[in-house]
Amino acid sequence: MFTISNIRERARQTLNETPGIYQVAVIPVTISVIVQLISFSRNSLAGVSAEELASPSYFISTSLFPVFYGLLLGMLSLSVIWTIFNIIKGGKTTTSFKDSLSIFNHKDFWKIFRTYILKSFLLFLWGLLFYLGIGLLIGAGTMITIIA
Repeated sequence: MFTISNIRERARQTLNETPGIYQVAVIPVTISVIVQLISFSRNSLAGVSAEELASPSYFISTSLFPVFYGLLLGMLSLSVIWTIFNIIKGGKTTTSFKDSLSIFNHKDFWKIFRTYILKSFLLFLWGLLFYLGIGLLIGAGTMITIIA
């Protein structure tokens, strides 16, 4: 029977015995840090004119780029998970930087991608239901407060 301490010990053993295990996450983490730094530096609307706000480039950089970035980071995370899963199963003994891109070379990449998109869409819909409920609750509370 597995206990938490057994699982933790097995994880430490896998980390110690697999050369290059930390290299797998370097690409996703680096991309994430760079995008967050760029996003943080551009986050201010101070000095942005109305023409710039209405331009297509502003729309792309604020709306479409985060969607693309989220998809890319999600696929890279899946690749890291896939590599670690292969290490645990015993099919792989060493890792490197290129293993964080292995999902893109997988024979079933498009099936995995479609499943990831469907999962993200369904999670968005469930989240939308939650936020609509919270909005209705806050709106009802505000209306009751105003009426009373």
